[in-house]
Amino acid sequence: MIKRIILFFTLIPLLFSCTGIKTSSVGLENQAFLEFIGTPSNYHGESSKISDNGVDVNINNKIKFKAQITRANYSVATGDRVRSTTAGPKGKVYAIPTGTHDLTVSHHGKILYRKKIFVGAQETKRIKLP
Repeated sequence: MIKRIILFFTLIPLLFSCTGIKTSSVGLENQAFLEFIGTPSNYHGESSKISDNGVDVNINNKIKFKAQITRANYSVATGDRVRSTTAGPKGKVYAIPTGTHDLTVSHHGKILYRKKIFVGAQETKRIKLP
């Protein structure tokens, strides 16, 4: 009788605690990312201020920001791959909404890149600048 009572009290918690496997995924589902690739020394400002470095980004004439350039891991002149010591696998990325966007990248008023792009959720679009 005591064995049955012990068995009963050990089986009850086991039966009611088994609810199966539950998974949860948390993240920024409706965001995409832009990364700007080029030679950072080509995009220094006219003054010595660090805030003048980089390029001006305009998305749909609504979102405007200053972006830093990630050093390319290849030689633009020869096309040969070179090892990058200043940037890791990814450089600075900028979050934008998903969907179709009119993207304009300029430096000191000169347009470097203008294109209609589509970016999906969690996608990183690499923009290669001259």
